[in-house]
Amino acid sequence: MNRRLLSLALLALPFATLAACRGGGAFNDDPYRQGMVEAAIDDGPKIVRADGADFSKYASVAIEPVAIDADATQGDDVSAEQLDKLRAQFSTDLRKAFGERFTVTSSAAAGAAPTLSVRATVVRAVPNKPLRNVLPQTQLTRTGFGYAAVRVQLCDAATGAELASFTETRSTKRFGLEKLSEWGSVEKSFEVWAKQAVDIAK
Repeated sequence: MNRRLLSLALLALPFATLAACRGGGAFNDDPYRQGMVEAAIDDGPKIVRADGADFSKYASVAIEPVAIDADATQGDDVSAEQLDKLRAQFSTDLRKAFGERFTVTSSAAAGAAPTLSVRATVVRAVPNKPLRNVLPQTQLTRTGFGYAAVRVQLCDAATGAELASFTETRSTKRFGLEKLSEWGSVEKSFEVWAKQAVDIAK
């Protein structure tokens, strides 16, 4: 290898190391965190349906207690009371959305007729930093933007068999007013996911 090629190789080494660090997750160790480009963030839910899944026989639905993963807030100091409020909000949104098409019942009452069981887990619930989202330059870097991720399962209440499920990650929108509220983006996601769950149960 001549001196010129050796020099170019040495110059490229720091950049190759940097790329390897980025690819290895040194800058982002959260697998649910999406890219900085909005088009890559909201690419729709990942839906899985069981073979032969048939929702036509279900007239009632039981909304199971909403779960939140232990690391959902990714280090943000969020009180247990606030997490309970988030659980209650998502549960309310699910009941409202399913109530437009089904009779909402409790798990204990399920069994008299075919009942659909809805199990929702909030995988990520990272709050916005509203003060960072006021200035245009902070919006470009998205440093104050929160995001949320969910896993929803639709199961037969009697057998526990999973009929369908979906996962999705949603981030704060650059031009949305939700960024000016600490939990605005997460709560907006709850509304969207509740409607998506009903749409899947067709």
